[in-house]
Amino acid sequence: MSLFPTDPYGIFLRRIGYSVGLEDTATRVEELEALNLSKRDVTIGMWDRLVHSPDCWGLKTRHIADVFRSLGLVWRTPNDLVILENLDAMA
Repeated sequence: MSLFPTDPYGIFLRRIGYSVGLEDTATRVEELEALNLSKRDVTIGMWDRLVHSPDCWGLKTRHIADVFRSLGLVWRTPNDLVILENLDAMA
């Protein structure tokens, strides 16, 4: 048994994640996957409704697109939403 944690900064990363709302990431990935499966594509309008509508995620910022890009799910450009390999593989 080790007396020292293997990742001494892990607690800080977890707290930062919760402070920016990443605790709902798994649920949001599932909802995005369901939308992609049902429509066979996700347009910018569909993405904006999903992210910003009070009926859905109700987020005020666009930062979740950066998180999803780092996970290889979607890439949000000013004019397009590109489905990346990991979201495609989930289908």
